[in-house]
Amino acid sequence: MVFGALLVTPEIRLEWIGTKGLPLFTVPFFGEQLEITRQLVRTAAGVASFSALYYAVASAVDSTYRDEFIERLAQQLQDTFRERAEYLRLISERDERIASKV
Repeated sequence: MVFGALLVTPEIRLEWIGTKGLPLFTVPFFGEQLEITRQLVRTAAGVASFSALYYAVASAVDSTYRDEFIERLAQQLQDTFRERAEYLRLISERDERIASKV
């Protein structure tokens, strides 16, 4: 949205949509006030939705993409969960040792 707020000025919005847009709020950015409009939020949501759809289709259809990205990500998640289980086991052992000393 920052990219859109930087590039699409009120004058451009007036030409494209016929109004300057419905401002929701402004954000200070290096001395400028970026105006975030309802139209900008809706456009950003549309682009994000299209990107998510593209990602879903690419990961379901393209085996090369799946091999390079998703399988590596799945392995990283498995490693993370394995390490978390070990961490929780160590915490539990520590707590049991402390409780037995009391």
